[in-house]
Amino acid sequence: MKIQIPKDFFSPEFDRAVQTVADRLLNREWEEYLALVRRAEAHPANRPGADKSSVEQTLTNYRCHYRRAVRVP
Repeated sequence: MKIQIPKDFFSPEFDRAVQTVADRLLNREWEEYLALVRRAEAHPANRPGADKSSVEQTLTNYRCHYRRAVRVP
């Protein structure tokens, strides 16, 4: 099955909208995102030597859950 894309789908207005979103993300919001990443990395729970045993328990629970999963026909 071949998907048909309307010829006017990629109109100049669409291209401008995509460019606007990309510009906003890459030039303004990207710095805000990086600042949030730096804050998360600096959080005391993420520092080397911090107790991260809950992560292992969460991963174990995740693996057990999907190990028991079955496909539904």
